[in-house]
Amino acid sequence: MRWRSSHIAASTLLKAGIALAFAVPIIALVSWSSLSGDRGVAIGSGCLDLGADQIDFGGVTDDDWRTWTGTRINSVSDAKHLEVQQPSGGAVLRQQFVPSSEGSARVVVRGDLLPTRTYTMRQEVYLEPGFDWGRTKETGKLGFGLGGGTASSGGQLDPAGFTARFAWRGSGDGTARIVIYSYAADRSQNLPYGDDYAFDDFTAPIGRWFTLEMEVTANSAVGQADGRIRAWADGQLALDQDGIIWQDTEGPPNVDRFIYSTFHGGSGWDWAPESTSYAQFRNVCWNAIAGE
Repeated sequence: MRWRSSHIAASTLLKAGIALAFAVPIIALVSWSSLSGDRGVAIGSGCLDLGADQIDFGGVTDDDWRTWTGTRINSVSDAKHLEVQQPSGGAVLRQQFVPSSEGSARVVVRGDLLPTRTYTMRQEVYLEPGFDWGRTKETGKLGFGLGGGTASSGGQLDPAGFTARFAWRGSGDGTARIVIYSYAADRSQNLPYGDDYAFDDFTAPIGRWFTLEMEVTANSAVGQADGRIRAWADGQLALDQDGIIWQDTEGPPNVDRFIYSTFHGGSGWDWAPESTSYAQFRNVCWNAIAGE
């Protein structure tokens, strides 16, 4: 079921010495620090727990996602392109990118979070040697992101919801940069599709683990241009964009969804990799942050 909170002010609870308890995998009123530094007070936290079993391609189910996240999962597509491996360093979620007329087979999973104005989402990513950014249109979605309301994507013009996802944009020279691909109510760069917020000074590496983290703060009320997105790469601040209207109807705006969205595309073979590529994800965690 959907997580719920009484939304009592964190400062009041801290003064009273009261700990919060919600129906989530890991919950307490604790100081939260990450690779990006001190981030405030976490009032709800969870991590992707892949367990101790190996699951081959084609074996991942909706029930696995529910077990891994401890949340209600409300959509899963093409999970046959996922597997769970158990190397010595701990469990990893591994995805294959199979060339198709849409770019590559699309794996999209959405699950519920405790509705809160500010969330962080952190993941470690490994693009396996030989990873292909795509043919002439080198772009795709990468791993875990956040959303709220109707969580619009896919060319939807829907001011009642928003999404923020990691994506890559190839440079045509064998390298790619990371961006936040944003569907906000006030987007204008590429209607009806999303806006790119590019990372500063970060080239996505192939063949080594790297860390990506985003922090989404919903606008304080419908129509208010005070939303924000920040992002970090390997612990360094790479993006800070404010003044965003994430949601413009049917508020109050909150982050209440996590999204796994990973594929090449676009549409058409121009977006597809030349051959099947692979990426791995581990140490995926999300945190609801108080005080925003």
